[in-house]
Amino acid sequence: MSTDSTDQVPRPRVRWGAIAWGVIASAIVVATLSLAGSPTRRDSFAGWLFALSPGAIIVLVAIAIGAILLLLGILAALRKTDSRPPATDRTPKDRATQESVPPPE
Repeated sequence: MSTDSTDQVPRPRVRWGAIAWGVIASAIVVATLSLAGSPTRRDSFAGWLFALSPGAIIVLVAIAIGAILLLLGILAALRKTDSRPPATDRTPKDRATQESVPPPE
């Protein structure tokens, strides 16, 4: 059994969805911890939150939904590019030649 140096081990897939959601979860955790870190920040955030008008709440919800949809679109595009078969260095002619030659015994 001979080992050919041109055989390459395929690279592992990058799970972009897991990376993106991990970054989002980390950002939420950091924001929550920074707000909960001191009583003055908690009080100022609560004051800002309860002072929002209904129109401002609707705008913030629309922005959040838009950001989530944008993220989902980007992840879908990355998944589509990631599902393609990996490129090889060999040309189709090289592959046909290698497949037609019987293996050495």
